[in-house]
Amino acid sequence: MTLWTEICDLVTRHQITLLADRLVTLTEEERAELGGRLPGLVKELRRARTEQVRAQHPDDFEEMASWEVGDLLDELAGALLLTGVGVITGPAAAVRVRATATGRGPW
Repeated sequence: MTLWTEICDLVTRHQITLLADRLVTLTEEERAELGGRLPGLVKELRRARTEQVRAQHPDDFEEMASWEVGDLLDELAGALLLTGVGVITGPAAAVRVRATATGRGPW
């Protein structure tokens, strides 16, 4: 299992304690690798949930997708935020991760 796969698995299974334990052991190189890929995870999660909803609810896809994707991001927000704080350094980067993870800006 690659580092990226391991972290993604911990995030999607919402394994906060294990995720935190793993994040504190990362080297600077590993943090940089994960930090560059983290925003793509949010996009991938949205895409996958949207496709799932489209298959399950073809008649009322638009309304259901909005709710389902929002619920998914709400469920995983803590894990995504923790990962962002754990891998991306600097105050501006932390704000960017928060906004990406929740789908809203800090304003």
